[in-house]
Amino acid sequence: MSEQNVGITISNHFLLNQQLSPGATGSFTRLLQAMVLACKIIQRDVGKAGLVDVLGRAGSTNVQGEEVQKLDELANNTVKRRLS
Repeated sequence: MSEQNVGITISNHFLLNQQLSPGATGSFTRLLQAMVLACKIIQRDVGKAGLVDVLGRAGSTNVQGEEVQKLDELANNTVKRRLS
């Protein structure tokens, strides 16, 4: 990593690179920002999973026939909310 990139946030990285593309509208940057926020929320929720009853089976199966886990549902719902 070069010294000029030390301490740059992911948001700044997106914005700086968007500026390098003359035709950029910001739509892709907004999508990436929404995904970053979803990941941060999921990371926070996973960290406290044992405290807020989101461990274990959710009581349904996915299209592959696997049992859905509560954390799977939590992550899926978080991503969908952030992208809507």
